[in-house]
Amino acid sequence: MVAALADGDAFAAARLRQVASGRGARIVLDDEAVDVRFRGGRLHVQPADAQRHVDGTGQTDRATVVDLLAGYLEASAAILDGRISIEGSPDAVAAMMLIIEIVLDAAPRNPVLQQLADELLRDSSARASGPPESARRWHTSPGGGGPEVPAGSQPTSWYPAARSRKEDDLLARLGLLPDQG
Repeated sequence: MVAALADGDAFAAARLRQVASGRGARIVLDDEAVDVRFRGGRLHVQPADAQRHVDGTGQTDRATVVDLLAGYLEASAAILDGRISIEGSPDAVAAMMLIIEIVLDAAPRNPVLQQLADELLRDSSARASGPPESARRWHTSPGGGGPEVPAGSQPTSWYPAARSRKEDDLLARLGLLPDQG
């Protein structure tokens, strides 16, 4: 992804190097883990080593990467839903989140990143049956009254745990409160 970004969008690649500069991260994709760090402007990738210091760890799966690159899923929703896990100091977590956003921002304009998404989609380990999970999650209700959540799925929570009574009343009148039963 980093090489594709550098080939297709030099400005985005420079921003990524600047954000990642001086930091090491452990990236876990499915059952594979690597340690990454920029040195002298070049990305160095090594097999993950528990003895090696990293500033943060990011973990996800191929299906989530496909959904992100295809635009079916926002990074923030993937994090809230637990499809992406990021651990580290606040600065390291912020840097990893910014790096994700840099790559996703460039992906629609980068043919190589789109080709990578297509290859991941064709890979049986990254493909769910039917549409991506995130596209199955929300659908329009039969009456056209807005989105409804299919049974058994858990929506991304965008609201804080505590809301004012007035906000709950408004959400209830609009039929937007989650089913509490």
